[in-house]
Amino acid sequence: MKTRYIPRFPVKYRLKLVYLYFLLALALAAGMCTVAVMTDGASALWTRCWGWYLLVFLAWQVLVHPHVVLNETRIEIINPFHTHMIDYETYSKVLPAAQNTNPRTTANTRPYKPSGLRNPECNIRHVLI
Repeated sequence: MKTRYIPRFPVKYRLKLVYLYFLLALALAAGMCTVAVMTDGASALWTRCWGWYLLVFLAWQVLVHPHVVLNETRIEIINPFHTHMIDYETYSKVLPAAQNTNPRTTANTRPYKPSGLRNPECNIRHVLI
């Protein structure tokens, strides 16, 4: 029985619109290279279009290449110039962060309660923002 809740590894996560942005950059570069070839001839592919090739390469590296891969044993975070690999054992030992990690604004140090009344447990009298 197939189910959509059991993933088949490896699972890749990537933003959906990056392909559209990459195709737009590719179409722009192809159009500009076509104009350069029509005006200067075939030699323009080597002399004038190298900037557009660089644009397509950078669009690939920055938009399409970064992604997150979930394997059976680890998480891979792939960025343009570096890859991070985290084992599930290491990931499970990371303590979860509190929802609000700013020590000035946790529940006991908040100068006012959500009702607007002064919090008697607060030791901070003036909060600098």
